[in-house]
Amino acid sequence: YYRIKSNNNAFRSTPCCGGGEVAISGNTLRIKGSFLDTSGTVVTASNVSIKIYYNGAKTPDETYNLSEVDLNEDLQYEYDFVLPTDKQSVVLELYGEVDGLPEVDRLAIPIQWVR
Repeated sequence: YYRIKSNNNAFRSTPCCGGGEVAISGNTLRIKGSFLDTSGTVVTASNVSIKIYYNGAKTPDETYNLSEVDLNEDLQYEYDFVLPTDKQSVVLELYGEVDGLPEVDRLAIPIQWVR
């Protein structure tokens, strides 16, 4: 089991939705994220990517570009992230552009093994 703790209520891409702590079984976390226009309507974005930072890195260790293929029926972008067993923390960044303006959400995940 991994225990994921989040105090970031703005990140829409986490099973923690609303903060708190979640224990998950397995090593894969499905990241889901959506983008809103200025009126609050869910829209598709351009230049969508997931950036992953390990152990406090200042530059991304991994970047995955997403496209309309990664959209579900609710206009949420989805990406299956395999949690590493050799890292202490991960920061996930969801980036996209709506009407030419950047929208970024980040979530820091301290990874703890629970027995």
